[in-house]
Amino acid sequence: AVRNTSGHFSENSCTHTLYNTFNWWQVTLDKVYKIDHVTIFNRLGDCGGRIVGAKIWVGNDGWFTECAIVEKNVDVSETFSCTSELEGDAVKITQLIVT
Repeated sequence: AVRNTSGHFSENSCTHTLYNTFNWWQVTLDKVYKIDHVTIFNRLGDCGGRIVGAKIWVGNDGWFTECAIVEKNVDVSETFSCTSELEGDAVKITQLIVT
């Protein structure tokens, strides 16, 4: 699922959330795929660090398994290998903000 990957919010290439307790983004795929990695294209500028601590999940039939955790700032893009090969029809990124 790739569209505009420029990283510029003004070009509708990324999503933006407020500082809520539980933020998430999800894409639903057209069928079940074997997924062993996920590439994230991050927002450029001074908001890029917000991705740190996010978890990447692969879902199949509504049940999600953790794929990886974003442990550092993603400057432009980074590919995260799943801890095991997963099968799913959805990829979800969650971010728990603790205040």
